[in-house]
Amino acid sequence: MSNDYRTDPEQFDDLVDYVNEHYVAGDRIVVSDMFWYLSYRYYNKTPTVPLLYTPDKPDGTSGRPNAYGFGTLFTNSSNVYLDKLQALESGPARVWLIGNKAPPDDFTSIPASWVNVSTLTIEDTQLRLYEVPDAAHSKHP
Repeated sequence: MSNDYRTDPEQFDDLVDYVNEHYVAGDRIVVSDMFWYLSYRYYNKTPTVPLLYTPDKPDGTSGRPNAYGFGTLFTNSSNVYLDKLQALESGPARVWLIGNKAPPDDFTSIPASWVNVSTLTIEDTQLRLYEVPDAAHSKHP
């Protein structure tokens, strides 16, 4: 067991260090898994609070954690959750997506207008940087 726990922190330390070094003011960070989210928050040195991606479940119910287990850590923190990636299309920005590299993709609904400018894979984790065009300008010619 100690070997497993030694590789996970190093994996996240390297991944978050990469974001910390390449972060630009206004960047948004979205993490797809509660366990990774907590690790990410620990290593994060940027001024932004990462968001936890919580899309609806296939049956249409909320993907947000309930008030048990990890969910108890965020019972009054609705500003931590992101249910739809489209909610980040409020202006030109960059969005870091952190998730599992193995299929299925944790972020299946990436808007078509987003441009992937960088991808970094460390062990079983994938970090993708997207440029998000200004939604207000893209709707009006």
